[in-house]
Amino acid sequence: MVAWLNSPQNQGGMPLASAADLGMIRGCLAALESKIYAIPLSGSDLGGPSFTAGGAYVIDLLTGVHLTADASDMFLAKFDSAVAMLSELRLLGGSGDLGSDLTSNLGHITETLKRIFTELSPEMFTRCFKVHINQEAPRKTFGKLTTTLRPHRIINCWCLDAGVAMKEVLRAGVRALILTSGTLSPLESFAYELKTDFPVRLENKHVITPAQVWVGVVPKGPSSHALNSSYKARSSTEYLPELGNSIVNYSRIVPDGMLVFFPSYSMLDQAVEHWKQLGRDGAPSTWERIEKHKPIIQEPRTSAQFPLAIQDFYAKVASPEHKGAILFAVFRGKVSEGLDFANANARAVVVTGMPYPNVQDPKVRLKREYLDQQAALIGHGALNGNAWYNQQASRAVNQAIGRVIRHRHDWGAIILADNRFMERSAQSMLSSWVHPFVRAHSNFGESAANLTRFFKVISSVPDLNFGVSRLETASLQQAANGKATVALTALNRTSDQEEYRPLKPPAPETSHRPGKASTGPRPVPTPLLLQPTADAAPSTRDAAAYILHMKS
Repeated sequence: MVAWLNSPQNQGGMPLASAADLGMIRGCLAALESKIYAIPLSGSDLGGPSFTAGGAYVIDLLTGVHLTADASDMFLAKFDSAVAMLSELRLLGGSGDLGSDLTSNLGHITETLKRIFTELSPEMFTRCFKVHINQEAPRKTFGKLTTTLRPHRIINCWCLDAGVAMKEVLRAGVRALILTSGTLSPLESFAYELKTDFPVRLENKHVITPAQVWVGVVPKGPSSHALNSSYKARSSTEYLPELGNSIVNYSRIVPDGMLVFFPSYSMLDQAVEHWKQLGRDGAPSTWERIEKHKPIIQEPRTSAQFPLAIQDFYAKVASPEHKGAILFAVFRGKVSEGLDFANANARAVVVTGMPYPNVQDPKVRLKREYLDQQAALIGHGALNGNAWYNQQASRAVNQAIGRVIRHRHDWGAIILADNRFMERSAQSMLSSWVHPFVRAHSNFGESAANLTRFFKVISSVPDLNFGVSRLETASLQQAANGKATVALTALNRTSDQEEYRPLKPPAPETSHRPGKASTGPRPVPTPLLLQPTADAAPSTRDAAAYILHMKS
């Protein structure tokens, strides 16, 4: 590298890093690595052998290799020169086997040192940061052989206070700050986390009408087993088959595209593996039964494969050869937080659980401890660790369900397939625009029938993209006048695999008023939110379909 600086290739004569500079950087980083490996790790409740200390510990480590605040300007200048030279070498093809990884890694180290020495105070490090060192033994596969490589240590310096980043923004002289998102609520705790007073706060209702969205809590599957993806409950022998049968039914009911969100990649992998197993006596697998209605695309773990998977999903939804498609995805993944699934690409979102962060994750544990300590000092109104932990799950759910309605003429369903959403506390954590539409169902058949009717009604509205005023007007008028009641009629269970299909609805009743001639059958009005009559409760086993009648 140094020889290249004096070669004809360096026609610009870049005054970059000298041989002495490069040697100093190499020696400094080698000494820092030795110090990190010399730190004794002990077994802990933070995910295995590790070492945890206050944020100021990282400054002590750097001081031990002569990287101090007083010498930081000189060191940072040399690091910058080395990064610039590596970048230039790579661009001109003179880097040999250095590659882009070395340039990127050295660049990250340089940026980290700049933040430590020029942007953050030692007091802030002590109060708001934690250092966590752990050891990993990476595994690498060569053909069919997998080998464990030499263990390496990872040093993490985590900021546990979001207000630190906000202070940097305000310190830059920002005169106005506007934060907008569908997942900021609850606003009070959000402002507390950022340590910033927001004098103007606005939380609006959604731009859609009540007739454009269906939100249902489904506590049980077709066989009346509980749907609950908590760590203990999901290990039961009933959960995955019940969830799979539920998705089989929803794949038939929901038109076009459908998104199914799982709490984690491991839970998604576990479900897929189980559903691909053949049924008893060679019966079709759950996976095959789902694909009978819609092809399945699974969110990949790697970023490189992600664009192809999404393109495949969009293509299958648009293809006349398919009745839409299903995308299996993960909360907090790329599908849940960054993509637009307008119109037919997402007519329903299925939430298969509450995606709480891994309670054993060291960063999660330290964050909760930090917030508990701050709450003890501040007192009333402070956000504690448990409240923050619950909010992480609710914000992930709200981010995912936001995929279904993307503009004022869009429409779709939100299916909360976990019995914990029956609790008011869980429903209150949903975005405020969802609250008026949430309806808890007593059994699966009730939800399936109600969902079927929703799609039947909304799909029959002509030219919905030009407005929904007729649908909205009819719905609101019927609800306001109290002219609609709901009766229940049995559903026909077509197989022992619990696929429900509503019986053909009877013809509308003919009603005669005293003194008036019959004008023939009355049309079935468009429902807004259907509520069953008290004397029409279905059994826990039989499904039910809603048939709307007019009162006399």
